[in-house]
Amino acid sequence: MGPKLSFFCELDTPVLLSLLQNERVLKLLQKLHAGICLAVLDFSFERAEAVKLLNRAGIPLTAWLLLPKSQGYWSNLDNAAETQIRYEEFKAWTIQYDLQWSAVGLDIEPDIQLLQNLLARRWNTLFPNFIKSLVPGRISKARKLYKVLSERIHADGYLLETYQLPLIVDDRLAHSRMIQRLLGIIEVTSDREVLMLYSSFLRPWGTGMLWSYGQYAKVIGIGSSGGGVELPGDKSLPLSWEEFQRDLRLAWGCSENIYIFSLEGCQRQGFLERLTDFEWDLLLLEPLDSSKRIDRLRLSVQVFLWIFSHYYLFLGFGLIIALLLYPRKRIKGGS
Repeated sequence: MGPKLSFFCELDTPVLLSLLQNERVLKLLQKLHAGICLAVLDFSFERAEAVKLLNRAGIPLTAWLLLPKSQGYWSNLDNAAETQIRYEEFKAWTIQYDLQWSAVGLDIEPDIQLLQNLLARRWNTLFPNFIKSLVPGRISKARKLYKVLSERIHADGYLLETYQLPLIVDDRLAHSRMIQRLLGIIEVTSDREVLMLYSSFLRPWGTGMLWSYGQYAKVIGIGSSGGGVELPGDKSLPLSWEEFQRDLRLAWGCSENIYIFSLEGCQRQGFLERLTDFEWDLLLLEPLDSSKRIDRLRLSVQVFLWIFSHYYLFLGFGLIIALLLYPRKRIKGGS
């Protein structure tokens, strides 16, 4: 008996319908007792038909809310109001076509334009973000809006999932909000938080990252097996089967629930068939060397975050020392 599996799916509507009309894919998902986090990219009749195919197959569905790219695509610190509107549009679409969902998912990531610039090594684009990070009340305003949205989602009978970058853990441990301010991400209280620990983006230290952050994760997302939104400058290759099964077992050592990015990548590489008789309990050595490297790096980041977030303590301490020493110097000089 292995973990509970869920697959992210981010396909455009025509390709999604083509994939789901393949009965073999639906039967494999049923055999795996797997769920799908389906990207809500549009509110068309055709996408509703794709949802109904999954509803009739009895496959648990999470509505993975995504915004237009002009609004940042993923939910973040600066588009909480747009995310609220997007949810209301989703609700109207769901009621119109009588669609069934078990949960709603918010993907908390930086604005897609910022990420594209960083992948293209346009580091100067971080400066405007740094300026925005100094704006007072920015986080508290967004937190209130997401709290209202969370309450609405629960009132409508859905669980709330959030998909978070692993750096959010370091922000918490350092009692800081600097990562959130600089990247524009935000901590949203949810029923299920999934840490996106995609080793393919951090070769050759990906396994160390997965194991290091996995100790703090209730739910782990692994990947990428291919697919998803195309980002210029992203040269990472999809996971091979050897890498994929390694990551599955590492994640299974940390969590009872594993999210896989993505369904389309796994189907394309033939991973779905292999998962039906996957041996979960095979012995796997922990990546101790690479995870220790990541642990040391994370500790340095956390120390920096704590110091930067508590600079007023150092300024206050320095002021006290100056006040204590200044009279002595004056008295000594006068004598």
